[in-house]
Amino acid sequence: KIENQNGYLFYTYEEINYLFAYTGKDKDLRLPQSYNGKKYQIYKYAFYDCKKLYELGIPETVVTLDDGAIAGCKNLGLLKIKNRSTLNIGDSAVNTTMPTQVILDVTAVPTISSVSFRLGNEHKIYIPKNLESAFKANTNWVKLNLVPCESFDTFTVKVNVNVEVLNVPIIANIGEV
Repeated sequence: KIENQNGYLFYTYEEINYLFAYTGKDKDLRLPQSYNGKKYQIYKYAFYDCKKLYELGIPETVVTLDDGAIAGCKNLGLLKIKNRSTLNIGDSAVNTTMPTQVILDVTAVPTISSVSFRLGNEHKIYIPKNLESAFKANTNWVKLNLVPCESFDTFTVKVNVNVEVLNVPIIANIGEV
């Protein structure tokens, strides 16, 4: 049974909780901390083609971003992932042509494939400075534009997003993190 919680569609299969899709219209999302009080996975293509999504915050209770989970979000400018355990990121899980800024506030290097992140040319992936050598030792991570940061407590990044209005591209600053 699929359950709608404020536009987030969840279901449970074999005791694993999945965020199946998002049906709301918000442009700036902070995903729920849990589903039925437990951790969950973001299912394949859950946010596929969410063209109006500018910013997405993923809490530490998400354990997996399945294949294509955040694919085709052509205006996604900022993705914030916080994780304090093991995080698995599937093939093309984050696939956008935008110069997306990714903040990985993690305590361990997430597991990825060689094609987990497909980002625009000007992307940046901010990682904890204390994990820099672990990220760079992983052949799948070293190919990406990694930017080490001392702390995410007072971290600020400006994000510009291309927005089409009447087919005229403009730049909109959507704020700071």
